[in-house]
Amino acid sequence: MTKPKARAKRISDDASCTTDNHHAASNDAMTKGSTRAPNIEWAKNPDWTWSLITYLTDHTAFRTKLFSDSTADAAKEGRAKHVGKDGKNQQYAVLAEHIFATEPTQSKAYKVSPSRFTTSVETRLRR
Repeated sequence: MTKPKARAKRISDDASCTTDNHHAASNDAMTKGSTRAPNIEWAKNPDWTWSLITYLTDHTAFRTKLFSDSTADAAKEGRAKHVGKDGKNQQYAVLAEHIFATEPTQSKAYKVSPSRFTTSVETRLRR
């Protein structure tokens, strides 16, 4: 019975070691002048959400593809099922470009890192 306890202690020692190394690496990065990009704050910018809603409302086929059209709904409405040829990430990228490419406060940051804004749109829609 003493062996498992010793093993558990070693694992926790390793975990704390890894955590300490992670913090040391983070501190090194901060001291070398790297700065974190500002947050993309949807709550403080309701116009972004409205732009997203407007785009999805105006582009029904896009919206249906993004939110996965069901075969049952298509059959009930007498139409073919809408299937997105582009992956979800590409669709989120379209939305991010629509919202942020011309946004005065975000366009510069969007051009530097569009994937960051794509992820932000995806997160916003999943909440």
